Amino acid sequence: MVRTSVPLLFAVLVLGGCTVTVYDKPGTNKPIPPPAAAPRAPAHPVQTGNVTRPAFGNQPAATARPAPPPLPTKGGATVSPVGASKTVNPGVTPQVAPPVTSPTVFGNGNSGAFRGLAYVLSPDTKRIPDLSQITPFATVFTDSFQVKPQAFTGGFPGALMQEDWFAIRYEGLFNVPADGPYLFKMMADDGAQLVIDGVVVLDDQVGGPGSRIPTGWVAQTTTLKAGTHKLRVDYMQAEKGNVSLELFMDPAKNGMQAATPLVGLTPGAAVPPPAAAVPAVTGRGIPAPPGERPKPGTK
Repeated sequence: MVRTSVPLLFAVLVLGGCTVTVYDKPGTNKPIPPPAAAPRAPAHPVQTGNVTRPAFGNQPAATARPAPPPLPTKGGATVSPVGASKTVNPGVTPQVAPPVTSPTVFGNGNSGAFRGLAYVLSPDTKRIPDLSQITPFATVFTDSFQVKPQAFTGGFPGALMQEDWFAIRYEGLFNVPADGPYLFKMMADDGAQLVIDGVVVLDDQVGGPGSRIPTGWVAQTTTLKAGTHKLRVDYMQAEKGNVSLELFMDPAKNGMQAATPLVGLTPGAAVPPPAAAVPAVTGRGIPAPPGERPKPGTK
């Protein structure tokens, strides 16, 4: 017999289930507890601090959506869709657009009395829209409006190969040599509007002011004060085809048609207008606001 100082352990082997029960000492029924399992590492790092979780069913906070992509246009270039320039104040024309790199029938890209900004229009546009709400795609300059009827191809070099469904807004100054009535005459294909000092004088669109001349012109007599006046011409081209934009101004005389091209003033040549130099439109045009018409008995 072999003696040992370690208490003899008894093991009972249960056959079939292979269950082994280990007792502390002979004659006792107190089993030895199994060793404690080592703690498992958490699957994810433990979050510290206060964590706020949304209540059940709450949706996560909405994230800002990216701006819609620009609309594709002809020639591979792109322009922003209508309404993209919402940051621009209403009525204020955007000031930045790439200049054309070579002259077109609508102007050059360097300098001129009238600056024109070109815009893409939606197909089937019937009337000139509010261009101040559209982002321009090109800038042109011209001293007068002498685009005779002709085919238009090539678009706007350096900016966009847009040959149809576009508009141009020209803005600048012109001089009136003396007080009196002046006859304005305009032809546009497919439409144009003449605005002087904020007053619509001619509108070569259906229902616009001005007398229709059988040859395709629209004319109107307007009384102006001597000095410098602000001019705006909005032009529209619809389907691809011929274009034209001609504007003439002469002192109104009986039996005389305007035959002198309206020429603008460069910014350095502008002459300060006399006080209250607001046009008073006569005939079928839109009248000047109340209180700004010339007093009876004055020219």
